[in-house]
Amino acid sequence: MRLGVGGLFKLVDKEFAYTIVASDKAFDQGYDSGEDREFNWIDWKLGTELYDATLTVGKQKENFTHDLQMLLVDQAFMERPMAVTALLSSRNTGVLLRDTAFDERMSWSVGSYFDMFDDRDEPFEDSKEYIARFTGLPYVSANEEKFVHVGFGYRYADTGSSLLRFSTGPETIFSPAFVDTGEFAATSTSSTNIEFGFKHGPVWLISEFLRTDVRGFSEN
Repeated sequence: MRLGVGGLFKLVDKEFAYTIVASDKAFDQGYDSGEDREFNWIDWKLGTELYDATLTVGKQKENFTHDLQMLLVDQAFMERPMAVTALLSSRNTGVLLRDTAFDERMSWSVGSYFDMFDDRDEPFEDSKEYIARFTGLPYVSANEEKFVHVGFGYRYADTGSSLLRFSTGPETIFSPAFVDTGEFAATSTSSTNIEFGFKHGPVWLISEFLRTDVRGFSEN
């Protein structure tokens, strides 16, 4: 079960948008768990216009990869691929600035994420993430029935605690994590994402390439 509320309000002649979403954590518990169900705060964010751009602060989706930006009801597949859920954070707490250009044929966003409200668990509370993403429509037909989408993203993460861990469950989420590296020593990660999509009427093709490099410790 997922519950959410959002809206607009004005403060000192400036308009703000807010979103608060929580969900039941039943799937995070085993079938033999005797604990009560708990709610997990998915999103809580506040946004406003900054010049011509939009500034959002709080817990929100990271501005990285096409697959993470899409709502689940609009996904090409029923679930997000395991590579994305294993290597990346779906949501994070931080500051996001985004805007469009060239008659909305291009978009850009930059984000910085960190433990701004002491809401992270040890030993990963000191990690910091910096993300930039750019997308464009190099071709759009006159009736907008056909278009080509391209995108590029870069994500740098400083582990802070010098520890890193990659893990994920299956795409159906009904089983515990079966891909799990455990905690290992690392100083940072660098992720690159390339997107390409094509739409022609009801036909929609989308593809992504995702690479994550891990920097460990060296004697030098």
